[in-house]
Amino acid sequence: FHSLNRGMNSLLLLLPLALGVWPCGAFMEDLCFEADGTPSNLFQNAFDMGCAYGDFTNKQCVAAVYAQWLNNTLFCRSTVHFDHLYFTAQAVGLTPDVAYLLAIFSGAMDFEEFNPVDKCGKQLPTSDATPPFNGMKRTNFETAGVLRHIPLMFHDHHCTTALNPNLTNFNEEGILSSMKSWAYDDSVPICSAAITTPKGEADTSSHLNGAGGNFFTGAQCYSSDNWVTGPFPIIGNFSNPVESPLGDQILQKDSSETVYMKDLGDYLDQNDEYAQFSNGDTVHPDIVRMAFFLHSLTDKFSHYECEDAVASLMDGPTASGNFTLAMDAVECESTYHIMTHYWEVGFATIAPQTSTAMGSVYDELTEWIGKYVGTTNPSWLSGKDTLTRSEVVKILSEQVKLQDAGDRLQYLLEALDANDYSRMRGFESSRKCSSESSGVGRAVEGIALLALLLLAVVTV
Repeated sequence: FHSLNRGMNSLLLLLPLALGVWPCGAFMEDLCFEADGTPSNLFQNAFDMGCAYGDFTNKQCVAAVYAQWLNNTLFCRSTVHFDHLYFTAQAVGLTPDVAYLLAIFSGAMDFEEFNPVDKCGKQLPTSDATPPFNGMKRTNFETAGVLRHIPLMFHDHHCTTALNPNLTNFNEEGILSSMKSWAYDDSVPICSAAITTPKGEADTSSHLNGAGGNFFTGAQCYSSDNWVTGPFPIIGNFSNPVESPLGDQILQKDSSETVYMKDLGDYLDQNDEYAQFSNGDTVHPDIVRMAFFLHSLTDKFSHYECEDAVASLMDGPTASGNFTLAMDAVECESTYHIMTHYWEVGFATIAPQTSTAMGSVYDELTEWIGKYVGTTNPSWLSGKDTLTRSEVVKILSEQVKLQDAGDRLQYLLEALDANDYSRMRGFESSRKCSSESSGVGRAVEGIALLALLLLAVVTV
């Protein structure tokens, strides 16, 4: 099914490979903003070329999509990770503040931080942005950050699928299941690759949770003397190595310090100028944890073909106590990978990963309110009328089909207005734009490349 002109597509990817740049995002940042705030599509050139849903064999289309992703310098955000989450959070009864904070931390997981702009193209204040954290970044192969975006199943994964993950199976679905547990309870360890020290003799052959526990339900993280390693496929025989020590999950690492995820609350307090409620209070770590979990969950949907491949899994331990990961060289390679993300927004056919995300985020937020927010933080509830699951999915489905970026944004804003929900910060109807704009660009995760270089490759 995924047969490609390997020679041509290998040439296409040699340049980004040489520079260490590759697409491993999911539900990519499709909604961009020009310097004056005008909405635009990340993949507009591909739309203009008529690049069709489901067609990955057109070399010019692959080149256009790849080049636009690499060459983008605008601030862009993901319709699914940001806009849909923001709408759904209010639709299930959460306040605009909680909805916004969930959305910015979900958006931030793909980068080092999230610095949004308003409808005029001006950067919003620090209180509306996130502090930096690179440990969960999608291209961080040294902290196992990539596994929070492609949460591989463990060992023989026969009892769960990426579009319908069994989050009660802490063996096969260990990365995602343990992350959900952590989202509800900060005493649950959050570990690199989610690997913990089992309570007893781990039963890796069972599809259930053996009496001795397993590698995802222990009370402490696995030894940092051990590693998780494996190739991240680029194209053909080319891959990038994932080489991450185990132990506590890193939240932020720079030349001066390393901050671990277990210290999330302290880190937020130390950076209290960021991510504030409207009254100036600092974001609660419980909101951040839920945002991270929701991002990982929806990324799993986005990567479902890669994840469901038999060859894609994490396994271990080896005789030396290390763990390994593998990703299918066809289903996970970058040419097909980037095209599946192009198909997620702006087509009359709604991709299965997109439709799954809509309903699942509604379900998870509803569960969060019922099990946690309603009793622990009732002030996070708006008291406004809620929408049913089918009502939310219908609204988001109609919105995501719209190819024009401005139409897509306007549809969501009008849906918020129609249900008496608040617009996201910076997009209030009362906000007026002056003739001057800042032209703020996004924090680029790679190197901005000239699209012409890639386009020239496919015309050789």
